[in-house]
Amino acid sequence: MVLKSLLGLLRPQKADPVAAFVETALGHLHKKRAFTITAAPDPMTRVISFGTGTGEMTLHLDSLWRTWQQPMSQTERQSQLDIWSGSCVEALGAEPASPDQLMPLVRHFTQADWDEAMLEQAKASRPHPPPGHDGLWAVAFTGDLVVMLGLDQPNSLTLVDMDKLQEVGVPPAQALERALSNLDRLLPDPTINRLDNGLFTITFPQHLWAIPSALVMNGMLDDIMTQHGIKTAFMALPARSALLFCDAEKAGTLDLIMKGVQQYRSLDHPMSDFVFRMDVGVLGFVPLIRVPDGTP
Repeated sequence: MVLKSLLGLLRPQKADPVAAFVETALGHLHKKRAFTITAAPDPMTRVISFGTGTGEMTLHLDSLWRTWQQPMSQTERQSQLDIWSGSCVEALGAEPASPDQLMPLVRHFTQADWDEAMLEQAKASRPHPPPGHDGLWAVAFTGDLVVMLGLDQPNSLTLVDMDKLQEVGVPPAQALERALSNLDRLLPDPTINRLDNGLFTITFPQHLWAIPSALVMNGMLDDIMTQHGIKTAFMALPARSALLFCDAEKAGTLDLIMKGVQQYRSLDHPMSDFVFRMDVGVLGFVPLIRVPDGTP
């Protein structure tokens, strides 16, 4: 019995993959900017400080861990680490921001730290933020979606609050117009894919963050629908990387896109449970039906 115990101690212990991943990620970040860990609430979360006057930052490593588990080369892993660590440093806001960096971001209303009561209040004040709101800049869009502002940086998009907007030098009433102008100038042509089941997807291969933002580009969506002979479309944004549409005048397409919402909303970051209706030449979207089982 004693011999077996000693042999067990001598055998190499199996490394904890999560701990090894966290150590690798934090080590990579430390090479870019020295920091100290001030708290570790759970295995995937660290609170760090970059030094006096910078405050603290909470690192949530879950998303990077999910990416890390996908099959990829060592070069691709290094690239993911570079992007992640770069976004952490950018979040400190050391470099002055420019109005040209403002971008509109379509998100679920909970991303703006709103509850449903705040969402209803915001719908009454659109296209402006709710009165007295001093947190993240956001305006109600349609259904359960809002438009927020992000700062476009080399490695990340940082959400903009009222204080940051003041630093950028854009009045809140003009912020959305400026962001839309920037998006129109910088957004590349979309890639339209027709799936085997008849649904279409809209993607921007080098700008995945922009997929939800396409919803605010009404003219572009009109052109896409016209090119495919569609006058009225059902549209859905079940996940941040899945913008779906189909011809609403064809039989069975409502059921088809509802199934698409159920299929895609677990793809990555959940967005909207709604199927929307859009008509060519008509500004905006009408929330048509909410697909059950899976509120973000």
